[in-house]
Amino acid sequence: MDPQISRLLLSAEQGNLSMVSALLDKGIHVDSSDEEGVNALHSSAANGNEKVVRLLLSRGASLNATTIYGWTALMLSAYYGHFMVCWILIQHKADIKVKNELRSTALDCAARSGHVQIAALLIESLQVDHNSPEVCLNTSLMNAAQHGHEAALKLFLEKGADVNYRDEKTGWTALMLAALNGHMTAVQILVEFGADTNTLNDIDQTAFEIAATRQKTEVQGFLDERTTTRPQIKGKIVLSVLIRLIWFPNNIPCNSVNGHCVKQNMA
Repeated sequence: MDPQISRLLLSAEQGNLSMVSALLDKGIHVDSSDEEGVNALHSSAANGNEKVVRLLLSRGASLNATTIYGWTALMLSAYYGHFMVCWILIQHKADIKVKNELRSTALDCAARSGHVQIAALLIESLQVDHNSPEVCLNTSLMNAAQHGHEAALKLFLEKGADVNYRDEKTGWTALMLAALNGHMTAVQILVEFGADTNTLNDIDQTAFEIAATRQKTEVQGFLDERTTTRPQIKGKIVLSVLIRLIWFPNNIPCNSVNGHCVKQNMA
């Protein structure tokens, strides 16, 4: 990679406004990127450098440019919790609905990390755009449940997410994902909002059985009293393979975007 491009990306990551400006003045293209498609806007957005983001946009940076993994600047700022950067990008009409290779939108990214204020901002923007956010809310609910983000769970449920939404490929629900990782409070919230404890996934398991298989004893005990469907528990290997294939992809970027670390295993 051209050393000048590397310098631009590093300066954007570090929030060095004067250096970014000087390099652009020298003729470095504003959308220059590394071998993984990371450009200066991605680097500055992922690290919350508002002034650099504004400068790059004023110089014509491509608002919806993606990395080779499909991540936009909005997704990165949502994932890492940079509210003001998200607001700036939305004001410039960033595409809120586009999905990356994980099939995730910016809202899903915020849900995965539990950034409630950003999630609320994105939901409001979707509603203002006169498009129904329900599908996004359902997948975001799943992400929040998987990672035990209780405030985000409540937000999505209060905004109309379907508490019993089932993933079309696996039949998993938010309750199952919360049970899988032993998130007791998240499980309680979902049950309070009407989660069906007797729902079966595509390998005929309830949330109770998933908790039992994963030895999440607190969640298991809570769901045991509320589950009447008792099919035979499947083997741990089947459950483990399904989890790895669907819910633990390995190309989520890390925060040092310019440091050649745009993916990491989150399992």
